[in-house]
Amino acid sequence: PNFGSILENIESSASLWLPPDKEIRLHRVLCVIGSKFPSTAYSPLLPMVAELVLCFLDEHEAYDLLRALLLRSAKSRFYLDSTRRDFELSVRALPYLMRIRFPGLHKVIVDTGLQLVEVVRAFLSTFFEDCLPLSLRIRILDLFMLEGKLALYATFVAIFDILSPEMKNVRSSDDF
Repeated sequence: PNFGSILENIESSASLWLPPDKEIRLHRVLCVIGSKFPSTAYSPLLPMVAELVLCFLDEHEAYDLLRALLLRSAKSRFYLDSTRRDFELSVRALPYLMRIRFPGLHKVIVDTGLQLVEVVRAFLSTFFEDCLPLSLRIRILDLFMLEGKLALYATFVAIFDILSPEMKNVRSSDDF
């Protein structure tokens, strides 16, 4: 499984801060998860969560934790989406919230030609890797373990709230 094409990018992103031995462990854990849970063929969050979990746990503990997350998610989608359809449903929920909470910013984003759905997808599928330092991503992981995907939605809204004054000055999608 490629977990929503995220696995292709993980070598370049993980090598920025993950030691080489942990990169190997990450690939091993994801391969085992992929073989034991074939339904996770499309789960963009899974590699990012696994990457963060391996900062603190060994391979076996990380596998056990990820297995528990996947079993819980199979019942209620509380943590991880396992199909493209489920992930798209999660992603499409946030633009509606953004239109209501940040109407001015929403207009700026639309005027630049960006699709808000694409912005949301980029943030959620990388677990905020492009905009937050590792220490904050680990804190968000902690909230994610407690609150599930709602913690990610709240983080997304908070980032937009904090950055909205700067984002309102954006004039093109390249500046975003």
